[in-house]
Amino acid sequence: MKRAREKATTVMLDASLTDVAAVRDRLVSALDLPDWTGRNLDALWDVLSTDAKGPIRIVWKDHRRAATVLGPDYRRLVTLFHDLAAARRDVTFKLA
Repeated sequence: MKRAREKATTVMLDASLTDVAAVRDRLVSALDLPDWTGRNLDALWDVLSTDAKGPIRIVWKDHRRAATVLGPDYRRLVTLFHDLAAARRDVTFKLA
């Protein structure tokens, strides 16, 4: 018998998120992550790579403007999401 494909939880990110903490808060809320999830990128990686229930689809809308708003943190976050998608088969990341 074929297993039904589980629907992915989609997390929409956009340029209204002005710092890493705001991105983290969006992920915590959308993915029902524990409140104790740290506010730095290492802690975010730890919880997303091990504790977040998949499948997960992360879409960053208006990413060019977000790059301007977030500065260097934007590239760090994009790298984290690309690495996460490479590490977990049930995670996708898209810049829109």
